[in-house]
Amino acid sequence: MARTSKRVRGRLATVLEEPGVRAWYNVRKLRSEQAADLEARKLSSVAEWFGKIDRSKVTPAEIVRLAREEPNRLRDFSVEYAGRMKAAGRQDSYISKTLSAVSGWLKHSGVEFHQFPKLSPIAGETLKAEQVPTPDELRAILAALPVRGRVIALAMAHAGLRPGVLGDYRGQAGLVLGDLPELRLSGKSAPQFDLKPGQRSIRINVPATLSKTRRAYVTFGTLELAEAILTYLRERTIQGDKLRPASPLVALSPLGARNVHKVSGPAVWGHTTTKTIVFELRKAISKVRPDGVRWRPYVLRSYCSTQLWTARVDREAREAMLGHNLGVSGRYNLSKRLGDGLVDELRSEYEKAVPYLETFARQDTGPKTEEAARLILAMVGVPKDVIASLSVGSMTPEELGAVALKYAPPVPAGVPRPSSVRQPKQRIVPLGEANALLDLGWRVKETVGPNRDQLLLEAPAEVRA
Repeated sequence: MARTSKRVRGRLATVLEEPGVRAWYNVRKLRSEQAADLEARKLSSVAEWFGKIDRSKVTPAEIVRLAREEPNRLRDFSVEYAGRMKAAGRQDSYISKTLSAVSGWLKHSGVEFHQFPKLSPIAGETLKAEQVPTPDELRAILAALPVRGRVIALAMAHAGLRPGVLGDYRGQAGLVLGDLPELRLSGKSAPQFDLKPGQRSIRINVPATLSKTRRAYVTFGTLELAEAILTYLRERTIQGDKLRPASPLVALSPLGARNVHKVSGPAVWGHTTTKTIVFELRKAISKVRPDGVRWRPYVLRSYCSTQLWTARVDREAREAMLGHNLGVSGRYNLSKRLGDGLVDELRSEYEKAVPYLETFARQDTGPKTEEAARLILAMVGVPKDVIASLSVGSMTPEELGAVALKYAPPVPAGVPRPSSVRQPKQRIVPLGEANALLDLGWRVKETVGPNRDQLLLEAPAEVRA
């Protein structure tokens, strides 16, 4: 992979040295650096192929000269190029896109050329073997990913985020913790989501700078995504990350940060790149993809769209939460700054789809169940202000039990602990169930399990005594 990346970077640097190409590139770069890089590499590739056909070096400047002085010869080059690409198994859509870079270069150079070969690209031809994963298949993908990868996958599959929202092309920007308005990073306590009773989703604000339509929008994530985020943030905290609202949601690993920023000592928890995000997903997907099925990382976003549609989420609400262009009607309703009432309506629409999105069955906690849980917590001595601050409706039985144990009356010295209070010195728990124990002082010893999806925790000193 490293050799390929170096070759691609070398091709880009070489073509930008050609006369006039840098100016064309800079015009494209004003809108998107990623698109400008891609177009320049296409131009370089086609020029190289023209040179193979002519058995000489064909530069971008030579292509301009041919279009002006020998248009029929340039036409023949294009036809020969298209024929060789089709023989190599390339789709018409691929050939058209590569030749479109040449067309753009010629227009920038003030030359009109209309003799490119007529092709018949079929929309979606390259995706005919791709199908949207089922919840069980998504669970398998998640199991093949490390902690950070699960956050990435769930952010795409449950919140519908594009990879470029989590980390941009150059790794200079991406979603930050402050874009999750319900996430609390106060003091020395562990990060938590501050949700109202009964809420089954978290809010995500996508700024205009990260939106493909260049408009800010609001979307939501499931409690499964929320748990993955909290587990990931705890891991980063243990590794020395000082979490702040400006901290990236998806950050470089300490080793990756040192490699990228060429620094020693404390890690620089910066943004990662879109390429890194996609590569991490692609590697996991390749391990679990069914035979005969094609999955790109982007299929996770298709999963979100499909599940929202299956749950009969309102079309305009679905398009708004996916960050799509809403057209004329949506521009007047959902493309402006949203008030709390409209955000609540969007959340209500989203939560209709939560059972379709999540990869596990979450026990339904209605008002009566929450009321009973709060009553039990009060009976064992949990202070009222603590109970009021808890999102009981979104807590697992393990988390509720850990809170109750924290405030239970102390066992007198010399009296054996009853089985309901006694705790082992070490426990292996799934990543999503570790939060409550970490709050009580348990420490992470190592990541275990066949898929590295469990934590070995060591009890605090007073329990080990």
